[in-house]
Amino acid sequence: MDSSFTLDFPSPSAKKLKLSDDEINVEGLLSCIRELNNLERRNGELVEFDETLRGKYVLVFCFEMPPLCKDQDLYFPYDLIKTCLELYYLRDDFELVVVLKRSHSPVAFLNFLYDFPPQSLAVPFESKYRKLLCDFLHLDRPGFKCLLVNVEKDIMLHGDLAIEHLQSLLPEQPCKISRLIKAMWPVIPELAKHPTLCKGELNYLHRNGGNQSVQVIEETFKGKYVMVCCYHVPIFREESISLYVQGLVTTCFDLYSSRQDFELVVVAKMNKMVNYEAVFNHFLSGFPASCLVVPFSDSKRRDFICKYLDLDHGCNCLILDDNGSVLLHEHPSFVRSYGADGFPFTQEHRHKLRLKDLALLKSLSTSNLELLLQCKPSDVVDRINSAGVREVKTISELSTKLVGLYLCAKGNFIPTLDEVYQQCITKHLEIEIVVVYMPFGDCLDPQAYKLNIDTKLKRKKIYWWRLSFDNSVSLGIKRLANASMDKLIIMGPRGEFVDLYGEEVMSYYGIDGYPFTRKGLVHRELKKLKEVTLESLLVHGSRDFVLQGDNRIPVAQLQGRYILIYLDCLYDFKYYENMLFWYYKMKELRFDFEVVFLRRVDDDDDISGIEVGFDDLVMPWLVCPFEFDHSASVNKKLFTQYESHDTLVQFGQNGQISAFPTLEDLPSFTFGTNDFPFTGFNLRDFVTCQFREDFMRF
Repeated sequence: MDSSFTLDFPSPSAKKLKLSDDEINVEGLLSCIRELNNLERRNGELVEFDETLRGKYVLVFCFEMPPLCKDQDLYFPYDLIKTCLELYYLRDDFELVVVLKRSHSPVAFLNFLYDFPPQSLAVPFESKYRKLLCDFLHLDRPGFKCLLVNVEKDIMLHGDLAIEHLQSLLPEQPCKISRLIKAMWPVIPELAKHPTLCKGELNYLHRNGGNQSVQVIEETFKGKYVMVCCYHVPIFREESISLYVQGLVTTCFDLYSSRQDFELVVVAKMNKMVNYEAVFNHFLSGFPASCLVVPFSDSKRRDFICKYLDLDHGCNCLILDDNGSVLLHEHPSFVRSYGADGFPFTQEHRHKLRLKDLALLKSLSTSNLELLLQCKPSDVVDRINSAGVREVKTISELSTKLVGLYLCAKGNFIPTLDEVYQQCITKHLEIEIVVVYMPFGDCLDPQAYKLNIDTKLKRKKIYWWRLSFDNSVSLGIKRLANASMDKLIIMGPRGEFVDLYGEEVMSYYGIDGYPFTRKGLVHRELKKLKEVTLESLLVHGSRDFVLQGDNRIPVAQLQGRYILIYLDCLYDFKYYENMLFWYYKMKELRFDFEVVFLRRVDDDDDISGIEVGFDDLVMPWLVCPFEFDHSASVNKKLFTQYESHDTLVQFGQNGQISAFPTLEDLPSFTFGTNDFPFTGFNLRDFVTCQFREDFMRF
């Protein structure tokens, strides 16, 4: 924020200042509001709060989430949010600032914001002011509190008074069409403050801005695929159908630029309440300049086509092949999954794409950047460096390095990725980040989305490589990675490995997860287990023995024998009797093994009660003397970062771990000279099971 800019807030004693009976730290609250900057609208646009506040009614809405077991709807003021949405559409001097007091993750934070108008401002997830603002308003229980401020009019209203004043701001007269259009699809470029895809003149059955109408005769569509799309107009940006319209428009732009045998015909069925040519023209401004349109003046033909094609709600689509045969007649939802690659959008072609996706998924371990990004080795990625100079790197150059493809859907993974990336640089660990734009979700303008992401990275001084946006490529990767939220695909040098779960690995393990693949984590744990010897596990400090009754048995004497480490916390003795039975039966059959009991504890166990009932147990096997520090070190050697568990650890005659038989299966083990040592227990399976996250099940 510009330090020269100051906000003259109304003083607490101002004539129009009305507060409820609550005592509010007004000075602290205003000071906190002054510090707010770099807020972000729900649609991704970054906003300087000082500019937004000047001359506007600003509603600061603070919310405390209820416990997970409670229904949020009981606490959420939907009527108030509806009023805010109407104020955004009907006035130019209103802003809503959403402040969520607590949220356990950026994803939960973003999900919460979906209930608010897309124009809403939000105090960022990482901002310290979220809790401060809520505390100043004494929000100490689930629910909401709000404050309405207008600096120029010297107004500050709190609680019910603020809500009442909001209602009075709604205009009594009907809204002008020009203002209503602001709420419709497509987004007006001037409102978005960035370039859009909507370029060129409108086309009313003529092309390229000419006045000559296109004569529709038998030859007009000969040898061409024709897509006839019918829409109920207007389509408001808040409606889910607007996302499908935007997806279809983006797809048609791609088809017009890549094919000569494609035509789009747009047919609009106007709502009687807004049957104005201005609304009609605004709707068509979002479509390609080359498309054909049934004119506004020809309402009877528009209504007939829509009725003929069974336009019940939203939109409907008819596709004819180059011979005039019907290929498809349905809602165009397919464009949100396949883009131009889905052309001509038949069920058969979409099935082929699904089989192709499945084949690629199965062969990921042998995939490379060119295959995944559908590009040539000579194609380039680019970035603007810290000096403001554009740099490029070819795909072939990039392929020799460890690459993280950042599928940027929401941008909420940027802080974590940047933090770990900087740690990699500090530790000289090689990795290149390539941003792949994923403007899907609730995005209504891919170019605006791209600009917002670029601006966010620039403000954070992040200089990653960027892949030029290609709708079909991004959709293909989205299908492959099932990426509705931010994802990170890790590509090894020269295609040595590919892992779709880099984001999850990095989120859970940070820099310790390098190179951020699941196989890498498993390999690291396997390597750790292979380094564990019988001596390194049982010897602690100067103590190098185990006990048999009162006798000390040097650990060195156990070398060359099969050793079964019996790890048990003995809290409920559910494994003890089974182990005792198995031990006596096996000792009758063979003598070349020993069982060593090692009492296991977790880090948060109460040491004071650790020996309760221990001395009364029959222990025919060897016993490792209990020391809390030793038990904790055993946990770290045998298990992942999560809690340990009761188990058996089998050491071979070479003194290294050979298996982890499960105590749960002990009663099912048979007894015979060939039934020990245990076989069929894969160390890799044991390690994989230690990771509790679902993404590690592979």
